[in-house]
Formats: sequence, C-alpha cells, structure tokens
Amino acid sequence: MVIITRIIIGLIIGGIYYIIDRTLFRYLGSDSFVGWPEALVLGMVFVFVSAYISKIMNRNKVEISDINKERRQKKEEIKTKIIDLLKQKGQVKNDEIERLFNVSDSTATNYLEELEKEGKITQIGKEGRSVIYKTNG
Repeated sequence: MVIITRIIIGLIIGGIYYIIDRTLFRYLGSDSFVGWPEALVLGMVFVFVSAYISKIMNRNKVEISDINKERRQKKEEIKTKIIDLLKQKGQVKNDEIERLFNVSDSTATNYLEELEKEGKITQIGKEGRSVIYKTNG
C-alpha cells in the first residue's frame, strides 16, 4: 500500500512539474525542457529519494535517542556512586568527584547541584575550595 501511495504521489508531482515546465517555457517563448515521460520519472525519483532520506533521518533520531538514554543512565549511575561515596567517607569535594569519575569541573558541579536539589546531599560552605558536600541521610 505504501509503494502504491508513493507511486501515485510521484505521478502527481511529475504531472505538476510537467504543467509548470510547459507553462513556464510557453511563457518564455522557448521549447519545453521535459516531456511527460521525463516529468513522471522525475516525480517518481523525487518521491522515492525523499522517502529514503526520511528513513535515514528517522534512523538517526532513534540512534540519538539511544545515545541520550545511555547518557542519562550513566549520569544516574554516577550520582548513585557519589551518594555511596558520601556514605563511606562522610563528605566529599568537587575536585574528588572530578578525579574519581574523570569529568570536568562543571559536570561534577552539575551532579552535585542535582543531588542537592533532589534533597540527597547538603552543601557546606558558599563557594570555592572550602565547599564540601555531605549526605542528608
């Protein structure tokens, strides 16, 4: 059914292209560039190429969705490990999170801020190297 629909759409697009081509060249006073067969083939090629491109784009969306899902899972795993580390050590600094999980300063800060917003940890100190984090439980 999908193929038949694409063929019909291709024929319609080819017909429209043919009419536009004939009208334009008649208006310009020159010979038409394409005939009916060429216009229909062009319409069919357009429909099938656009369907193929759409299929590729949808496949890429799925891959991106999978990548984002993996990133979220990894993030949650690291946050769980941070909580476990805090339970063992009692406190932790941003620098320790950076080194242990091989992440940037801003990523470590984001993890700690999210845990703080979730109510799982508390920040002790305002800013800088003196800031430590402790668990709430």
